[in-house]
Amino acid sequence: MMAPRFETIVAVAFAHTAEVRAWRVVVSREDGERIERTLRHFVALGHVACFSVRSSGDDSFNEFVGELRSRVGDLTVDVCLAAGESSADPQPSFLMPVWAFDHLVEGAPAATTRLLGLDLELVATPNLDEEIGAHLPGRAGSWLIHARPLF
Repeated sequence: MMAPRFETIVAVAFAHTAEVRAWRVVVSREDGERIERTLRHFVALGHVACFSVRSSGDDSFNEFVGELRSRVGDLTVDVCLAAGESSADPQPSFLMPVWAFDHLVEGAPAATTRLLGLDLELVATPNLDEEIGAHLPGRAGSWLIHARPLF
């Protein structure tokens, strides 16, 4: 007897190219789990920023909107649902890891992370040039981020 197969949506955000792709595939439950395990390994290796493997028949529109609300907030979802057709192509964007700078190193905001298999400490230093650097949530100005290995 053949295992039941389900129509599934697989969405992947690739870390290095910042490309997001989605595929509609028909797979058995076991193959869906294999896809998920494989993508988890890609995340651990740094090739994939995030992914989703969902049966396309399980969720209703209201459940989908509820998931969006939890990710981007009520106001954003309400405005986008009420908006008409977009008149312009979306602006280019990229994926960027965001870290909580939750402690200080020599008075500078710092964070620890695991990136591309390396244990790193990230230290932010203020930068006077507003056109170069990152903006840290809850902190004014532009910051340069320096990484050093944790040993």
